[in-house]
Amino acid sequence: MKKISVMHILPSLEVGGMEKGVVNVVNGLDRSRFRPFICCLEKEGALRANVKEDVKVFNFNQPPGVRFFLPFWLQGLFRREKVDIVHTHNFYTSLYGIIAARLARVPVVIHGEHGLMLQDRPRRKRIGKILYNFADVILTVSENLKHMLVNDGGMRRDKVFAVLNGIDLKKFDMILKQQEMADNEKNNLIIGTVGRLVPVKDYPTLLKAFSIIHSAFPQAQLIFVGDGPLKGKLQSIRDSLNLKESVRFLGQREDVHELYRRMRVFVLCSLSEGMSNVILEAMASRLPVVATAVGDNPLLVDNGKTGILVTAEKPQELAQAIISILADANKAEEMGKAGYARVKERFGLEEMISGYEKVYAHLVGKKGVGRS
Repeated sequence: MKKISVMHILPSLEVGGMEKGVVNVVNGLDRSRFRPFICCLEKEGALRANVKEDVKVFNFNQPPGVRFFLPFWLQGLFRREKVDIVHTHNFYTSLYGIIAARLARVPVVIHGEHGLMLQDRPRRKRIGKILYNFADVILTVSENLKHMLVNDGGMRRDKVFAVLNGIDLKKFDMILKQQEMADNEKNNLIIGTVGRLVPVKDYPTLLKAFSIIHSAFPQAQLIFVGDGPLKGKLQSIRDSLNLKESVRFLGQREDVHELYRRMRVFVLCSLSEGMSNVILEAMASRLPVVATAVGDNPLLVDNGKTGILVTAEKPQELAQAIISILADANKAEEMGKAGYARVKERFGLEEMISGYEKVYAHLVGKKGVGRS
């Protein structure tokens, strides 16, 4: 029986929530039914090492920006590999991938939105409203994003569907068993965040909040896991607040799962979010989460039970929420347990992969594409 060939289009395989999600999907697809590929428009990246060996990865190695020839290059690739489904991810790849797929007469074209809100970018909204109509369906990583694309982005309701993000709980359970933390390490007051050092994460607010926290808990530490263009600016803010000894920038790390286990509380103070993988990872690590009440964060964090939701760009409110958890170890432990239970019940990796498989199989069957 012919397998369904699925080509995922990404800017790169640099570390990020969207990229991790795509790698999880291609690695987990049932190989008796699907043949997955990845195409990077700009470069490969650190996550290339996490892709299973049987997955072909194509790299066009193009710098960011408008590249009018890319649709024609992609068209040739789709035809050579006899692609049944093209699955673009976020706005940038859709500009090239959707057009190329239609030129190559690929049977099924899917566009995935992972949190890039078109309604916040009027020009992209106008382009997307036209371009996405050439996709068979638009997949979002949450119901909230689905509703936003329909209500604010002008997308047709019958073309937008949600497949919720999921994570591999087995990986976190294994780390927990392998690394039972000593009591003195568990008692360290480490506040942690994971993500790219970019404006949307609003890390200056976290640094200001930590300045307040540090006054109440001088032994507290703040760690940033991730890299990005704002690293120098954030280090300058840290130094101006006299926090150099208590705030560390760890850069991009391969041991993020182990680092979660060293934290007392996880913080995400973004200005906007889709369905955050790092929140799910923190909850799977049995951490209480303090997050801004933006995007899909309220769907993940059960306010007062698995963590605390706060208003964006409010350092004092953020600081008080974190202090309330640092001051009560029992509260932190109970929130962590409740968060783990929530992830286990609703956001497992198997459910996410199964969701994509059902969409792929349904659309291929609907188009009458021959397969076994």
